[in-house]
Amino acid sequence: GIFVSFAQIFVSITGEKQQRVTEQLYACMDSQTWVDGKILGQMLLALKAMASSLLSIVLGFGFFQVILNGQTLDLSFIDWSLLPWFLLFSILGLYLATAFMAAIAAAIDDPNHSGKTSFMMLPLVPMILTFMVMDSPSGFAMTVLSYFPLTAFAAMPVKMALIEVPVWQTLLAIISTVITCWYARRLAGKMFKMGMVMYGKEPGYKEMFKWAVS
Repeated sequence: GIFVSFAQIFVSITGEKQQRVTEQLYACMDSQTWVDGKILGQMLLALKAMASSLLSIVLGFGFFQVILNGQTLDLSFIDWSLLPWFLLFSILGLYLATAFMAAIAAAIDDPNHSGKTSFMMLPLVPMILTFMVMDSPSGFAMTVLSYFPLTAFAAMPVKMALIEVPVWQTLLAIISTVITCWYARRLAGKMFKMGMVMYGKEPGYKEMFKWAVS
């Protein structure tokens, strides 16, 4: 899902910036509305891609189990009670990642020569860290990742799949992630507003930090 969102929002934002359509669009809407629409659209597209992949996996599993092995379709290995939680964490994680990538993409002037492109891969870090420590779901590292707002969307679902987690811990992770998503939305709006009107040069990291905290 993150890879789909990364590709789409990168092409969308950098393409519009190079085609110089920013001025016309700013005449119709403000920057926050513009970036909100992009985040929502790309997030829904990523969710569709994830749902399609999941459906393909289930159909493949059913083919091997029913057609090749001659058994009845058995999906008892799925914990259906966890699926709503996983869906919620997926939505929050995709929103957070897409907002971050939108902010970085707006600061890129030439995607073929920009050094900021690699920063758009940072949303993958929470998943990498989670899979590095998933062998110890009750350990200190997994506990920290499960509560830390930038990694909770990846770590908490894995922890819930491996051990029983109290509801209050899950709700705490969700609340912290929602707050982070709200901040990421505002950050994306600010970065988008300033970055999309800069042509010919890219903002430096000090300028980007100044936009973020202003």
